[in-house]
Amino acid sequence: MDKEAKLQWKEPRQSRSKAMVDAIFEATLRVLPTVGNDKLTTSKVAEVAGVSVGSLYQYFPSKDALVAAVIDMAMKACNADIEKKIDEVASAHQTVEASVNAMIDFMMELFLAEKGRVAEIYRRAPELGKMKGLLELRHHSIDRMATQFERLEPGLSRDEYEKVAYICANAVMGVIHTALYEEGPGYHRDVLGAELKVLLSSYLRDRIQTARKNQDR
Repeated sequence: MDKEAKLQWKEPRQSRSKAMVDAIFEATLRVLPTVGNDKLTTSKVAEVAGVSVGSLYQYFPSKDALVAAVIDMAMKACNADIEKKIDEVASAHQTVEASVNAMIDFMMELFLAEKGRVAEIYRRAPELGKMKGLLELRHHSIDRMATQFERLEPGLSRDEYEKVAYICANAVMGVIHTALYEEGPGYHRDVLGAELKVLLSSYLRDRIQTARKNQDR
């Protein structure tokens, strides 16, 4: 059996089975931050979920399959939250800087408010083959940000908007990733957010002005 097959899980069809799988997911999310990926066991998850280990294995053939499914679930929920926020920002803010600042506040809260939980959910993403999905979600958000920038600051090329959105998104996510996994005491998310706003506000002003000057030549 190849690695991908070992990570496959069985989606429930009946309402009772769906309720049990939801309980397993919720138990995993509760146990992960307290014990970490290395010490997570299917028996502990089953105990917290109130189901038998045998019932858990009916849907998840291994601990890796369970963790992979939880990562997929978290990515889906995260993407839905980001999509909703981008829609809100697009309708509420009339400048690129204000839009970026609003997204910085949102992303800091989304990923760092429950830092331990988020870190453990995504810690094994690379080895479980989930990085491609995570990057696809990020690129989709970058594309939507570029569209927002184009609406607010018309007149530049699409390539310019995409590059600016790419830098903004990865600057924020780079800081978030470091904050999630650094070993020593880190800065509070409010401090990180404030510094990112200073950094990206300066970058945005300079980048847009430069792009306009180049177009006028």
